[in-house]
Amino acid sequence: MIMNPIGIIAGSGIREFLDNAERKKIKTDYGTVEADFGKLAGCDVVFLNRHGSKERFPSKLHPRESADHANRRFAGHRFQLLGNACSHDKRLPKANDVPKLQCSFEDTVCDFVANACSNFGIPNLHGKFACAPHKINFQANIAALKKCRVGRIIGISSVGIINMSMEKIIVVNDFFDHTKETRTFYDKPVHVDMSKPYCPELNGLILKSCRKLGVKASEGAYVCVSGPRLETPKEIEIFGKLGCDVVGMTSVPEAILARELEMCYSTIAIGTNYAAGLQEKLAADEIIAGVEKYVGGVKAILRDALPEIPEKRGCVCSRALSGAKL
Repeated sequence: MIMNPIGIIAGSGIREFLDNAERKKIKTDYGTVEADFGKLAGCDVVFLNRHGSKERFPSKLHPRESADHANRRFAGHRFQLLGNACSHDKRLPKANDVPKLQCSFEDTVCDFVANACSNFGIPNLHGKFACAPHKINFQANIAALKKCRVGRIIGISSVGIINMSMEKIIVVNDFFDHTKETRTFYDKPVHVDMSKPYCPELNGLILKSCRKLGVKASEGAYVCVSGPRLETPKEIEIFGKLGCDVVGMTSVPEAILARELEMCYSTIAIGTNYAAGLQEKLAADEIIAGVEKYVGGVKAILRDALPEIPEKRGCVCSRALSGAKL
């Protein structure tokens, strides 16, 4: 049995996963993450809801992060600089000395000191709500699991089915990245090999458990979109012609970032609906209902598979950075 904890990342419709879990906050260079620490099938598990319990922004810049990279990383967010944000911290410049970024972000206001004047960002979070897929702090999530000594991650994601021959449980074995964002831990050229984008060792164990439990499961390719809107029928038609079997918004950033940190990563996808054009209408509540219907089966798969994970990793994931840096 594996000694290091196993990371499980889940999303919409899955809030509680472990029994008698202890919730802790994990600070990273990309933000603070809340995670549950507990056991599943006798294995130590760190469970993380990728959407979080509240909107999260990076709490500070990475020490080695350039201003240009920081600007790119923060570009997806809108910030409002408040005068009193600077008054309580003597390390920060006075508000009238800092370039003002005037705008708001939904119900959340983030006090941000532009990195041209300071390397500090002060988040001021109001309310508790899960963030949309395009606002997920993927770097913070993966970095937090790495900090907890997690070497293997299993992600659980809801997807729309493109290939009608797919079962409702899909073990993802390849991806097509159709997102607009570039997510990486590196500014310097680091080209990780994605010939086997999902851990073949983990995938094999998950599929073995499916067969053992009599769970109908398919292997398939995942096309990742930015969201938060759902796709159009024409997009789905094109994705299908490109060989994509399912469509979602979360698996690919996690797979890439995990590989950059030499962590194993697999996705168990739950087919909650058929994609646009393959059924009359799509609705968010249908996605939640689909997850609730099949999450019990996913838990059973994990309970069977986790104890079978060996201590020593024999996959390509653990050597991902070998030969990747220029």
